[in-house]
Order: sequence, then C-alpha cells, then structure tokens
Amino acid sequence: GFPSGGTAIPLPFRPRPPHPGCEGFLTSCVDKCKVCQPCNKFRSIDGTCNNLGTSLVSSSSTCPTNWGSTNKAFRRLTANRYQDSHSVPTGGWPVPTTLPTARAVSNHVHANAAPPVGQHTMLLMQLGQFLDHDISFTPETEIPKGCCRRNGGFPSSPHSSNCFPMQISPSDPDFPSSLTCRDLARSAPKCSTSLVREQFNAITAYLDSSQVYGSDEPLANDLRTHVGGRLKATSVSGEEYLPMISPCPVYGGSPLGKQFQAGDRRVTENPGLQSLHTVFLREHNRLADQIAALPNGWNDERIYQEARRLVIAQWQNVVYGEWLPEVLGPDAPAHGTNTAYSPTEDATIANVFATAAFRFGHSLIRGEVDMNPGGHYELTENFGDISLVYPGGEMDSILKGNTGQEMSKSDKAIHDSVRNELFKNLA
Repeated sequence: GFPSGGTAIPLPFRPRPPHPGCEGFLTSCVDKCKVCQPCNKFRSIDGTCNNLGTSLVSSSSTCPTNWGSTNKAFRRLTANRYQDSHSVPTGGWPVPTTLPTARAVSNHVHANAAPPVGQHTMLLMQLGQFLDHDISFTPETEIPKGCCRRNGGFPSSPHSSNCFPMQISPSDPDFPSSLTCRDLARSAPKCSTSLVREQFNAITAYLDSSQVYGSDEPLANDLRTHVGGRLKATSVSGEEYLPMISPCPVYGGSPLGKQFQAGDRRVTENPGLQSLHTVFLREHNRLADQIAALPNGWNDERIYQEARRLVIAQWQNVVYGEWLPEVLGPDAPAHGTNTAYSPTEDATIANVFATAAFRFGHSLIRGEVDMNPGGHYELTENFGDISLVYPGGEMDSILKGNTGQEMSKSDKAIHDSVRNELFKNLA
C-alpha cells in the first residue's frame, strides 16, 4: 500500500543466492492443505493453521488451514476487468490502448508539489508502511532486458507479455522530452499456466510481525543467532542495529553498499522504515534476554518463540488499539467490538485492498522529513540509504521528528518525491 521497492522476481520462480532475502518466491498452482496441531501455542511462520478449519481433512478445494498464508492468490471481491477476461490489461496493451496513459492520469489527478498537511503526525504514515509490509507484498516479474528501448524510447510492441511500460508524453513537465518510456513489469501471476491471471501475496496476511521475523523458515532461521532466542544484530557502542547484508543482485538492490536485513526485504527503503524495524529488533532481543534470565531452563527455540509471541501481541495492540482508531475515525467500531473468532472468515488479503484501498498511504508522505534534533532530510536523497541510521546514529532523531511533524493530508495529492522521483537517488 505504501511505496515499496525491490519487488521483482524471476520467472520461473527459483531460489537465488546469496542469502534467503534474495530468493525468488516459490508458488504452486494447487494448494496442499496443511495438517495442523490444534494445541500449538505459537504461530506458524508462514501463516498456515491460523484457521484450524478442515485441518484433519486431507483434500479440500478451499483449504481454510491455508487462508492468509504465504503465496496465496489475492481474493477478488468482484470479477476481474481484464480486456479479454483472462489476462490482457483493461484497455489493451500500452499501445494501442483505449484508455488514457497512467502518466496522464497521474498528472491530471495527483499532481501537487506541496500537498496540504493533515491532522496527524508523520508517525501515523510511517507505521502505516511498516504495517503494510507485515500483511501485503505483491511481487513483480523480472524482465532482464527491461520493457523500454535502450535509448529511453517507447517500444512499438511489448518485449514480453509481462511488460507494461509507462508511456510518457514529450510534453510531460517532469521528464525530458527524449524520455518517452519508463520500465514497468506486471505483477507476477500466482500460476503461470492458469487460464485467468491472478496476483498473489508473497507474505502472510496476518498481523504476525512477519516484517520482523520473515514469512518462511529459511529467512526466519537466517535472522536468528540460535543462541538465547535472540535475533542477529549489528552492535555498536552498546546499541543494536539491524544485521547487514550485501544488496540482492535483483529486487531493486541498492548501489549504496551494505543494506539492512529483516523479515521483509523492503526494510531499507527509507530511514523512517529502517528506524521502526530497529525498534522491534531491539524489543525482541530485550524480551529474549529477560526470558532467558528466568529460572525455567528453556532452550533457544522456546525463548525465541515466547519473545516473538510477545512482540506480535504488542504490535497487534498498537495497530488495533492506537493506529486503526486514528485512521478510521470516530465512526469506527470500538476496540474489542465483535472480536469473536470466525472460522468461516477468509483472512487472505483482497486484491482491491492491496492494489487500491491501502494506497491511501501514498498521499500522506512528505518529501522533507523532520529530525529532532538535527534539522531534516530529503526523502529523494535517502531511498535505500542506511547511513542516517547506521553509522549516522540518527534513529532517535528520526523517530522523534516523526512524532512532531504533521503528515500530508489524506487526499488525492501525492508528493513529487514519490510521484516523480521515487528511487531517483538509486538510478
């Protein structure tokens, strides 16, 4: 829902080195129903068995035990609007098309160099992105040769059926007249052999802090020290920061050097997001150390799971008790209303939510982000750059600045830093 980078995945979906955070997403056209243990105390890492449903039934067309788990096709609340009802985008391929170009719509509807400020602080926006990265991640297909001509021109025909390049008018006020094309790949299909193209969610749909712990076992294990239930960290002068890795060769890897690693590969996107990830890493390790000090004889696995369980509970309380009431307003149901668990409710994220509804967060962004103390930083100069947080040590200033600066108003206006200049410093 909030700006996200590093989402390209290869076709076919195969693991890639050099570390689990760089692997492609392995999907299957047919779900295998997970057999669950009803008495398990801790959540699965991949979101299965949140709903026990038909856990003792070996074959089911709906698999409630898999609802909300990784690599599930987004639910559709209405029928698709593909041009051919199967796969071709509405209006046809970029050229020819019966619709205005995406860029023309953006210039007409969303342009505003300085959107008006709202009534909430930037922390609401930043927590929204952190939340988005816990529940939704739509991978794109990787197009090795790109979708535009090498000279920046628009192709006469698509290089791949997964290409959907953005056509730019020579008169566009924000791009040079020689640039008439921007690369854009389509979201990856859940099943490449399916008659109808369906997008999918590569992470769990639940508020389970998957952005901290990961949504699959290889990544979850790679994030752990396997000693005392702790997560890996970079320690400097008694302070813990996220572990460091080399950028992935694809997925929008940054040219700026070492990157942070967390449960979600979008962790490094901006300094505010990096700071929240660091807070939750520190909280997990604080809890793990306290649990390990108790005279219970628990091993690393038990300490890790108990600390993870507490962090998830804290995060859910923040979202349901503090964040959602501010976003939904006074007409929202009171916290705790109708909270009885419903085994018939499919928690899988809806396509319209991931693609449209939660995109309201884009309008909340400001291009100049306050730090307190420390002035401010420009968003366009800090995409994918960890230097403010580490080794700059500005995490506290960034978060304190978030709590004092008004975010942009929730409306149709989107700041130029993400509408025109997203990842400009990484080009």
